[in-house]
Amino acid sequence: MKARLVIVLLDEMNLARVEYYFSDFLSKLETRRSQATYLDLDVGSLPLREEERKLPIPKQFLFVGTMNEDETTQSLSDKVLDRANVLTFGKPQQLKLREEANSNGSSAGSFQGYVSYSQFEGWMRKPEPNSDLVSQIHHYLDNANAIMDKLGHPFAHRVYQAITRYVVNYPGVVEENSEAFNAALADQFGQKLLPKLRGLMIDECHKELENFSSIFKQIGDRALIDAFETAKEGHFGQFQWRGFVYPEQSK
Repeated sequence: MKARLVIVLLDEMNLARVEYYFSDFLSKLETRRSQATYLDLDVGSLPLREEERKLPIPKQFLFVGTMNEDETTQSLSDKVLDRANVLTFGKPQQLKLREEANSNGSSAGSFQGYVSYSQFEGWMRKPEPNSDLVSQIHHYLDNANAIMDKLGHPFAHRVYQAITRYVVNYPGVVEENSEAFNAALADQFGQKLLPKLRGLMIDECHKELENFSSIFKQIGDRALIDAFETAKEGHFGQFQWRGFVYPEQSK
């Protein structure tokens, strides 16, 4: 098990507030990048040794969760958004039966073997601080942070570092302003930054939203531009981020 990459799936994880029951993980998942990390277990009066009262959180354990958005669920706070990539799936362009969706013949049971953690680590690239690629990411995010600050949602080093790691590891990103670079950066605006603006009154932040529109036009990702414009048309004059709707890929 130590050699394997393990993905832990948490279903319907926002039926209760994530910040409450997952709070220990939110901080310790970051700590484990540089040191061995443990969760302290409440074992009461059980006669256990000190090391048995702790649960290790190995680096090869990744956590993925599913959520719904309705009157029975809880929205995510900035604390969670800063520490996770949130994929918001928009309305599909065309409704399909399960048989149609799986018409390419692939299924979960058709794959053999597993990805080791060493393989996973080997795929990851570290950002080069003085590269043109990282400089361009910094340029966009610095401008975006100035806008987010005016809207009451500034971000700090953690978000910048996470977005930079995401972009440099995105498939096909080798230089700034390429199609892959723009798509990766658009992903991060949609996954980390724009969800924080839900509920803002459009009339009260019109100038800031227009400044965001200018940034998105520079990035040039059509899905991001369209999703942002849709969010500005939310009910009751509020900004309502609903995620991306990407054009279907031809087979």
